[in-house]
Amino acid sequence: MALGNDLAYFFAIKLTSVANASLTHNMESVFLLLLTPALLKEKTKNSEWGSFWFSLLGLFILYGGIRLGEYRLKDILGISLGLLSALFLALLFIFYRLLPQQGLNVITINFWRHLLSSAVMIPMLTAVPANWLTPDNIQILKNSY
Repeated sequence: MALGNDLAYFFAIKLTSVANASLTHNMESVFLLLLTPALLKEKTKNSEWGSFWFSLLGLFILYGGIRLGEYRLKDILGISLGLLSALFLALLFIFYRLLPQQGLNVITINFWRHLLSSAVMIPMLTAVPANWLTPDNIQILKNSY
């Protein structure tokens, strides 16, 4: 789940804009609203359903640009991968809620999760241009903070 989240989000950013990837990645609350009643037996409040519909409206507006011809196939795939990463993230949050009930330490599991993700994602640094660290870029980074 965690590695699926990381990989889907990485490729979402590569295929569409960071804004689209981030927006769809942060839709995990929509998936949590749908999954927690079944998996954690939690009740959903009426106010949460209002937020659910508002979030879906934003998603439909984002995908609505597809019909208007604003998006290419790469963008559609990137947005879809962003949603997939949100689903994996929601499942990961549920998994973290269930771990203590099984006698597992969340900190230990999280350590191994990040170690595995790092091992898989480090080779993807080759996707970053080799000349990105220039004096001009360093100055831009300094000015952004």
